[in-house]
Amino acid sequence: MVVQFHRNTQLASDVDKESCIVVGLFHDLGKVGVSDNPYYLDNADSWQKRNRGIHYVVNKDLDVHNEIKANPFLSV
Repeated sequence: MVVQFHRNTQLASDVDKESCIVVGLFHDLGKVGVSDNPYYLDNADSWQKRNRGIHYVVNKDLDVHNEIKANPFLSV
């Protein structure tokens, strides 16, 4: 896999690509969920799947005090 970064010198000229990759991986890891509680569940509503393309819904049984940005650290 080839990763290309186009740096915007005004935005973050001192951020290296390894840091961007690590942040991206932790961001996606948070979407997995914690323990046996996935963040996304299969949508049981076939109308929404067929007509709106919503195949997944957010798991409402997750701890409401646990924000998604903390999930990667709880998973590790």
